[in-house]
Amino acid sequence: MIGFRDMNYGAGAYAQYMTSTSNTASSSRDFFFGPTEWNLSPNGKAQAKAIRPVWISGEEDSNHKPILDRDYLNLQHTLKIW
Repeated sequence: MIGFRDMNYGAGAYAQYMTSTSNTASSSRDFFFGPTEWNLSPNGKAQAKAIRPVWISGEEDSNHKPILDRDYLNLQHTLKIW
């Protein structure tokens, strides 16, 4: 069970993360989770949401590098963060 501080279980609070692009240029697939919601659904890209977190260790020679998906690599390139 996921708990939210100062929220009742049935209150419907949730978190939303962008996971990937959808078939259309104006939407993305978002993962919703909370006490009353747990699903993957397409939503407009204009809607505010967090980008799925990806851990980067900073160790260039690490054998345990995360596998970055295409969306995250595009974001890195756009923001010029390597």
